[in-house]
Amino acid sequence: MTTQVPNTMLEPSARFSNTRVLDGSSVASSQQPSALDTPLQVEFGPAVGSGATDVALSVAGALTVNVAGVYRIEISLQFGRTGGSAVSKLMFRAKVNGAQAGATIMAHVDAAAVLTPFNEKSTLNLPAGAVLTWEIARSSAGSGNNSGGLFAGDVAGGWNAAPCARIRVDRLR
Repeated sequence: MTTQVPNTMLEPSARFSNTRVLDGSSVASSQQPSALDTPLQVEFGPAVGSGATDVALSVAGALTVNVAGVYRIEISLQFGRTGGSAVSKLMFRAKVNGAQAGATIMAHVDAAAVLTPFNEKSTLNLPAGAVLTWEIARSSAGSGNNSGGLFAGDVAGGWNAAPCARIRVDRLR
């Protein structure tokens, strides 16, 4: 049996307006887990927002939804390492209210001084009170090396910063 989908379901942007509600960038030069298989919560810079805004970001990187709604969340990271040998296996995950949401993202880094950018965009219908966090860890699976994490890029004069971690949140109405 074939079901026909109305065109309006295929064009969600025609039904929503987009409002930026939060923008954060880490000022850290790196964020590195302390040991293999030990998660580190990713931080996205200074605290932004409050209980009176649609969402609020803590200095530790927790995003709290204050107003229920549909949000587009964009996360940008730069995986890398500065030393070590063999292959570093870096994991990344999102958590909602303490439980992992979605798949684990893996980055294998086999050389020092290499940055691998990662960008994820998710559109979520979130209830008020939801708390979202993101974590990185170094995997020991398959002889993973205990090195690596998130690193800011070096930029030349006149270029905007290349932070190790960035978050943008838009509310769709």
